[in-house]
Amino acid sequence: MMLKDNNFISAVVYLHNDGARAVEFCRTVAAELDANFKQYELVVVDDACTDDTVKQLRTWGREQDAPLTILHMSIYHGLEDAMNAGLDAAIGDYVYEFDSTELCYAPTLIMQAYRAALDGNDIVSVCPRTVRGGSSLFYKVFNAASSAAPHQSAAPLIRYGRCSACSSASHTGKNMALDSVR
Repeated sequence: MMLKDNNFISAVVYLHNDGARAVEFCRTVAAELDANFKQYELVVVDDACTDDTVKQLRTWGREQDAPLTILHMSIYHGLEDAMNAGLDAAIGDYVYEFDSTELCYAPTLIMQAYRAALDGNDIVSVCPRTVRGGSSLFYKVFNAASSAAPHQSAAPLIRYGRCSACSSASHTGKNMALDSVR
């Protein structure tokens, strides 16, 4: 039997009309977290979905053990504001941010990213091997400006660095409601 880690983990997931893919994504993330952590939560942010995404998630949430919180944005806010709302609601010692329900990498990289954070890295990013032009430019600049060298392991999908100045914008909480599925 594998020992589970004691740190409380939050996974914040952005949703906008993701339908059944959102349920499958949350199921995959919850399984990975459940296999490795004693305590975790899923915080999904409904950025004014107009399809049945939230209905499907509520049904799934009642059928499984992972704590699921659904934040409802009454109007469309976009990725950044919606994720900030999710981060404000998350209570974990470590927080995963998923800005899409498309898992473009093996779920085991979730634990590899956690281990990189335990090694003292303030920011850990997991991305697919091929990224859009803007993303690759971002990571070139990020890695060049970071005080840590780019990750050099068998899994080159994990990128990390140390934050030189922690100043985060806080979300005002407007147009948001919490929904615990239990």
